[in-house]
Parts: sequence; C-alpha cells; structure tokens
Amino acid sequence: MLPQPVRKRFQLQPGSQVEIIVEPDGIRLRPKTLAPNLTDEDGLLVHEGEPVGDLLHAVEAARALRDDQVISALG
Repeated sequence: MLPQPVRKRFQLQPGSQVEIIVEPDGIRLRPKTLAPNLTDEDGLLVHEGEPVGDLLHAVEAARALRDDQVISALG
C-alpha cells in the first residue's frame, strides 16, 4: 500500500499498474501509464499536476509557437 499523497501525486487508482525496477541499492516503483493532466484553456495548455523534470524548454517552445501564431494573425 502506498501513502495517499503518493497515490494522488501520481494519479494512482485501485488497480493502477506500476513498474518495479530493481536497483543496486533498492527498488523503484514507476506508474506504467502516467498521463499528464493537461487542459486546454482558451488555446493554452495548462498543466494541473505536479511538474516532473525541467519544463523550461517546453514552456519556451510553446510560447514561441504561440507568439508566431499571433504575429501571423496580425500580419
């Protein structure tokens, strides 16, 4: 059994599958099907979960694309 904060963070429900990874100093559990919680709000993708890793590059790319679209629409 995993603690509730862990289940919520990784969106684990009863019956969710996890991958068990054996490492030299212990084991690691990873959800097999962790889908990002993205919602579309007025054309913008909004993440409603816990960020994992470095999102800076993805955010910058999305902003650049949006800027290009806005500039194209104006011109």
